[in-house]
This record gives sequence, C-alpha cells and structure tokens, in this order.
Amino acid sequence: MNTYVSTTELLKKYPEVLLRFNWTKKKLGFFMRNKILTGYYIRNKRTTMILESSLFELMEFMKPLPKEEKEEPLTHTI
Repeated sequence: MNTYVSTTELLKKYPEVLLRFNWTKKKLGFFMRNKILTGYYIRNKRTTMILESSLFELMEFMKPLPKEEKEEPLTHTI
C-alpha cells in the first residue's frame, strides 16, 4: 500500500474521501504541502502525488472525532 497516487486517482478510488470528509483535490494538495500527508509535487505535470498509506492514517485519525453538536444557551436563574 506504499504507492504514490495522484489526487484525482485518489478521489476516484476512494469516493468516501470527498463524501465523508469533504476533502477536494485542492485540500489534499494543501495537506501535502503542510506535511499532514506524505507526498510530492510534479511541477512540469502540475500534479500532486500522495502516499496512500498516509491518507489512510489521516482518515483513521479523523474518524473518532465526534461531530460538533449545537450547544444549548445557558439560562441563568437568580
């Protein structure tokens, strides 16, 4: 599973990345540039390549986070 795949191929291969996490090609490239994902950029092809295993690690890290719940307004009684 240690293969580098382009962001386009990743989104085709794993549609849950877009559906569940709402990560687009642009966001995946941002994650790679900021060392959240392992990868590299091919300048002459203008393609971001990401290591598949690093994507799975990030998805596993994000999975247990609970969804934000609306907080009820505090009511004060005096």
